[in-house]
Amino acid sequence: MTERTLALELFLAAARTMSFLDAGRELGLSRGSVSRLIGSLERESGVSFVIRDAAKLSFTSEGKRLLSRLKGAPDSAARSLSMVTDDQILAGPLHVVVSGGQPAGEIVPHLAPFLAMHPSLKVELKIHEELDVQVLEKCDLHLRFSHALGADIDRSVVLKTWRRVLVASPSYLARRGTPAVPGDLPGHALISVAGDVLDRWTLSKASRSESILVYGTLGVGVAGAIDAAAIAGLGIGLSSLATCGDAIRSGALVEVLGDWDCGRVELSATFAAGMSPRPSATALLTHLIGSYS
Repeated sequence: MTERTLALELFLAAARTMSFLDAGRELGLSRGSVSRLIGSLERESGVSFVIRDAAKLSFTSEGKRLLSRLKGAPDSAARSLSMVTDDQILAGPLHVVVSGGQPAGEIVPHLAPFLAMHPSLKVELKIHEELDVQVLEKCDLHLRFSHALGADIDRSVVLKTWRRVLVASPSYLARRGTPAVPGDLPGHALISVAGDVLDRWTLSKASRSESILVYGTLGVGVAGAIDAAAIAGLGIGLSSLATCGDAIRSGALVEVLGDWDCGRVELSATFAAGMSPRPSATALLTHLIGSYS
């Protein structure tokens, strides 16, 4: 039984006995453990469930609402998730980290309906180009853009997958010509990822695979900058439909070597390692799974 589930069982027992001390004895908990569990439950939820200055045990409106949901849950596992479905209980800050070099603009539109459903919740969205262990330890939900590798080694939930594509502006292709095969790429201005390590593009088609070592005329750090550089006519860049899809549809960018597979980019989500997820984090992940499906 997790600590949150134990706190919810304690809360339900207190409502039945009208005493937290009696509920604690029933569950074999000390006075200190009772106080700590209820305090932790309230801090996690961002609201108060108990009126502490009352002569007898009394619950706030949020506490009464929680009790109603707990009494309707069939077992302790269902009770541990009961707060997730109640809009008013989700409150306070929710720390979300986005990593992987893709613009957060892909995610933000999916947050709007979630925040509308939970007006007491504040999502703190932080963008990090690379993984930072200290940052991830403090976040509630980690959304990561990465190259799709197939196997799920970290129990993450894959929300969506996009094709990686080579793109260039119509003006660049009119000026320099359009590559017909991957072997033509070294003769073009290529937009690479900034850094000390040379970029390498791998393209496949049927049973063929070709790898191009990229020493670009321009090195940039994020996917959005690759798209901007390509739109400006600075060369051919390797992007993904997560960021350049609108530009392709508008004609600002043209897909190059579209019959070759350049790989995939996936957006996955994980909770903070070693911690039970907060109800608000669980609710957001559930929302994102539905929004991206």
